[in-house]
Amino acid sequence: MLENKSITNWSASVPVLISMDEVEKLHQGGSRAIDIFLLPEIRNLKKEYGLSGNPYIIYLAASSLSNFIDQYLPKSNESFQFSRLQALQGEMLLAQGKDRVHLERAINHFQKAQEIAFNITTVSEDVVKAHIAYALLLGVGYKTVGLFDESIESMRDTATFFLKKDLATEVDLVPLTRQEIIMFQTVDGHRSLAERAKTYALLKPVEYYRSLKRVFEFLLNRGGGEEAHRIYSEYQRAFREVDAELTAIARISFAKNIGQYHLVRGNVASAQSHLSKTLVEARNRGLYGQVRQLQRLLEDANFENREAELITNSVVSD
Repeated sequence: MLENKSITNWSASVPVLISMDEVEKLHQGGSRAIDIFLLPEIRNLKKEYGLSGNPYIIYLAASSLSNFIDQYLPKSNESFQFSRLQALQGEMLLAQGKDRVHLERAINHFQKAQEIAFNITTVSEDVVKAHIAYALLLGVGYKTVGLFDESIESMRDTATFFLKKDLATEVDLVPLTRQEIIMFQTVDGHRSLAERAKTYALLKPVEYYRSLKRVFEFLLNRGGGEEAHRIYSEYQRAFREVDAELTAIARISFAKNIGQYHLVRGNVASAQSHLSKTLVEARNRGLYGQVRQLQRLLEDANFENREAELITNSVVSD
């Protein structure tokens, strides 16, 4: 039995207020009760992120909620929604891209999300999707701090596990295979990514857009302005189709791509205008990783460097 008092958790300067009766119910109800409690909370946090686009504010709120649950509800280590809350915290730190300390903290959240997810005995489509998402985020996290081998290994392990268990298809695992292709940066890999993307364009339009985006970036970084121009209209169309489902950081990343495209194509004035406006937006939302990328591209634009390369090893954009 918990002590009969109300609880206020002021972790991360964001209070979580909950009555003692509610805490007792959650304590007795176990992981199922925690899932029911957290589901609307996570939805609200994601909705707020969609409105504000500021990942650190969402991280503070999610962290406060997470610390409260960690302290008072030991059954949280079997809660699917608590694993999602851990992943959300890591994703917000990754999106912010402030420094190595924050990125390593993000990795810890992704690792904890995975550990909790493997404690869940009921396997559903949502649980499998979560496992794939956690593996991708962890892989990106490892990449951002220079742990290339750990990134590849962790993603391959997840893909192999779910394929052997017949719980996921090759299309389900596209986010992991695409990330590996991005990391190896080969022509053949990106050619394969572009060809395979056509097979799931209708089935998974968001994944199709993300794959097309990576091919577009690869072409621009290799000075392939003409090749990028051939898919420019389709890239814009794919973006418009899924725009409503994307986060603020994804929209900023798209605008950044367009700015680089204009620069590589020699439209310096358009590139400067596009990149400057996008830089202001990224700064306003506290997206440090995007700010660094945009500053580099804008510097290239100011010097009319048409061979500007987008450095993708230290920032998340999807």
